[in-house]
Amino acid sequence: MKSIDSFAHRVIRARFLPEVLALLGGLAYLIHAWGHVHGQVSVLDEGLYLFKGYQFALGNYQPFQDYGPLTNHMPLSFLIPGWVQVIFGAGLRTARYYALCLGILLVVGLWVASRRFASPWWAAIGVWAVALNPALVKIYSQATSQVLISAMLIWALAFTLGDGRKPWQLFLGTLLGGLIVLTRINMVPFLPLLIAYIFWQHGRKSGYWSLIIGVMVVLLGHAIYWPDILKLWSNWIPASLTPFLNSFREAAGGEPVWGPVNLSGSRFLILFSSLRMNLLSVLGLISFYLAFQFNSKSREGKTDLKIGLFLSVLYLILMAMHIWASLGLEYCPYCLKNYFAFFHLVGLLLFILAGKYALRRTSFFRRVVLVLILIFVPIALGLELNSSLSASLLKTQVPRLSNLRWEPGTLSLLHTIRRNFRLTSNEIQIGTSLLLNAFIISFALVFLYYAVMVLCYRERFIRRNYLGAFLGVFIGIELALATIAFGNIYRNYDCGEDIITAHEKVGEYLVKRIPVDSLVYWGVGRSPVPLLYLSNVKTYPPQLNGDYTLRDGGDSDELLRFGYWNGQLAINWLADADYIMVEKRNYSSTVAEFLDPSHYDEFESTTPTDPCREDSSILIFRRIP
Repeated sequence: MKSIDSFAHRVIRARFLPEVLALLGGLAYLIHAWGHVHGQVSVLDEGLYLFKGYQFALGNYQPFQDYGPLTNHMPLSFLIPGWVQVIFGAGLRTARYYALCLGILLVVGLWVASRRFASPWWAAIGVWAVALNPALVKIYSQATSQVLISAMLIWALAFTLGDGRKPWQLFLGTLLGGLIVLTRINMVPFLPLLIAYIFWQHGRKSGYWSLIIGVMVVLLGHAIYWPDILKLWSNWIPASLTPFLNSFREAAGGEPVWGPVNLSGSRFLILFSSLRMNLLSVLGLISFYLAFQFNSKSREGKTDLKIGLFLSVLYLILMAMHIWASLGLEYCPYCLKNYFAFFHLVGLLLFILAGKYALRRTSFFRRVVLVLILIFVPIALGLELNSSLSASLLKTQVPRLSNLRWEPGTLSLLHTIRRNFRLTSNEIQIGTSLLLNAFIISFALVFLYYAVMVLCYRERFIRRNYLGAFLGVFIGIELALATIAFGNIYRNYDCGEDIITAHEKVGEYLVKRIPVDSLVYWGVGRSPVPLLYLSNVKTYPPQLNGDYTLRDGGDSDELLRFGYWNGQLAINWLADADYIMVEKRNYSSTVAEFLDPSHYDEFESTTPTDPCREDSSILIFRRIP
């Protein structure tokens, strides 16, 4: 036993071990994300950020302009991926690798921030908490604004949290805070709360400078797009409070084709699912207030209290805002799971801060409550330590591995094992379940043994604290399993095939069929990524958002001015377009009736943009001059 203690002591005290573990966690994230970068279907939001952003970056349109694309988010959410494509080339490969780089950047930022106010060990745990969450990795592997905001947010916090921040660090942190506001309007609370924290933590002088910098960044961004940027604000501020913004509000009439989903009692299930996917983040908010121990004589304690209060207030405000918008106002209810990704890292930082204090001496009652929460909350949320857990784990999408070689795309863990070890599905499921049960039973026996030892040898326990160590390991493994299992419920866009190659193949075909400067009717209604591969094509901007901007009736010119469209506009566009592109699954009778074979040539359809759906191929029609 003494030799084991000595070995364990040397391992724990090894100087570079936490950094090695963090590096391995970053590598795990890279491998995990690489598979999802290639294996996830491109969604409408991703395509809109990319195509609109590319058009904005080229100067073909300006954000918020009349008769241009609907700019339903702050300009940088489009311009940043647009600029990246101008530099590195337009297309899904550039966009997904850009998302991959941002994901690595946010993992590094999380490590930097956690290491400073917690410890190298907790920083490594934070990196692994991201790498082991399939849902989070999938969301961050698409070129949407979630990964961009998360990377900017975590580095803003890394630059500003804690004592001894240098002026240039506070400057960069506040600059990023201002840029966050100019990227997503739903993150507006971050900047004022960050400036308030800087006042509180770093003093008035730093606070005033941060206030000036933050306000100047936001005002400059608004000045560039003034006054049309008020179109965006008019949608967020109640009309009763801002009648002076009515001229910036769309009032063309007509009934929206797409409307809020009738939830009919499913709000709780959506919220429940979102909380499960973000387990550690939510537990961080609870655990901080149970674990933190304030010491008025300790400078570290005062600093950590300020960090904890700032992060918890920020997390609560952002969570309440997004829950109210998605469930209360029924604005995209099923997007709530994705919305949590904007501020997931805030809750994770709270969890890490709580962990720093959880191992310190505190009241018996608080320790018991904290342990019970960490053990039973995952179980209450649906983590069953039996065959259902093993089934969930085996569904997890992992990067493709064939004959010990990595391939683009993803496969389920079940198919990966079956493919590489020639086992049947039944054998793998039984084996996984047996291994989990064997682990749980053996761990329980060891735990019971040391519990008895504590009762019989209390002084020995005080010296070595085996029970506390095993309890910590048990909770850690349980939370890791829960993170993987709950994150695995996010399978909305899984395909597993190489989506990037599929789009490039479609793009190569389109370039051969559609000349430069052609006027294209885009009737796909899905991600407009294929349009990125065409040179200088002209489109009808309101169509890019599909049914989300389509109205039944209404004033056509007013709709067009604000980036919306209706059936009459669609008929006009069909008559004017040089080429008509319609996805096979959207080839409606209306379009079919309009396309008189005597006036249109039909080309061979493209290969599927989504290899997992044959009806995702694009039909191409050319108007005969």
